[in-house]
Amino acid sequence: MRKVFTLFPKVIYKDEIFLTIEEETTLQTIANVEEYKGAGVQSINQNEQQKHSLISTNNKILEDNQLAFLKTKIEEHITNFLNKDLEYDPNFKITTSWFTKTEKDYSSNYHYHSNSFYSGVFYFGNHFSGITFKNREYKHWDIPCQSNVYNGDIATIMPEKGTLLLFPADMQHKIDISQSSEPRTSIAFNVIPAGRIGNHDSELNVEFR
Repeated sequence: MRKVFTLFPKVIYKDEIFLTIEEETTLQTIANVEEYKGAGVQSINQNEQQKHSLISTNNKILEDNQLAFLKTKIEEHITNFLNKDLEYDPNFKITTSWFTKTEKDYSSNYHYHSNSFYSGVFYFGNHFSGITFKNREYKHWDIPCQSNVYNGDIATIMPEKGTLLLFPADMQHKIDISQSSEPRTSIAFNVIPAGRIGNHDSELNVEFR
């Protein structure tokens, strides 16, 4: 029987988190009063002076007690995905978390997140642009083709309000150009396994205080 299939694919999780009006107001209020700094994002025209998207200076956003409702919801999805779907044994913990804010005509460079197992993004607000992923694997041949799920090097996911994405932290990704006059907002975060991992000479015990 003829089959076309993939081996060892990158696994990405996509779902939705629904917030009450009160929860959304709390989240937006905190985002509005946070301090931000440049994140190395550039404008659509590289000949212009380089512009920078913004990330919050606080990289422990989800540790804010006011956002405990959101952290709990995200952790439930992390457990469902990594422990139930992918069947990993350890518990997983969020290490860092931060707001992102992208103004009109801004976009980020491709990047990945070091010292993390999975990364995630939760989209809130009402204005969004895509997140594009790029294959980091070395290509031995550069053959013209019609890009599809089997041979493509770039894939874009268009989020909506409430979208939650989880993806391997080593995947190259970027924020696409925002076309909205209102900022594109999200919370990004990183995840690592906790407790004992590995065996024998590669054993490691990761503890959180």
